[in-house]
Amino acid sequence: MKPMKWLPVLERQMTPREVVDSRRLARQYRRLLDATAEARSRGSSGEGLRDQLLDAAAAGNTAKTAELLSRGADLEGNDTAGRTAVINAAWRGEQEVVDLLIELEADLNVADHEGRTAVS
Repeated sequence: MKPMKWLPVLERQMTPREVVDSRRLARQYRRLLDATAEARSRGSSGEGLRDQLLDAAAAGNTAKTAELLSRGADLEGNDTAGRTAVINAAWRGEQEVVDLLIELEADLNVADHEGRTAVS
């Protein structure tokens, strides 16, 4: 189901300030997604950015994560243990980063070398 269908229901349960804040964050989030999509469509190689992306995702730095992806970092790049950005963010409870990566279609089923996924 599309998120917009739920928006009126959710906003009725929110304070006016929460509505304003959530709309502002949604606009910022959309700009980050658009910037990332543009760079990915240009076909950047992403070399040398993988470790920075994994660290930014683990630290919960959504802006840095989006910036690195816009510069061509590999969404599914993994470290020596097989962990991807979405695994790092999920394990550390960094919901905003996880949401961004899911929106960009990160694979939630990819497992590290021990068989653990972002969902686990």
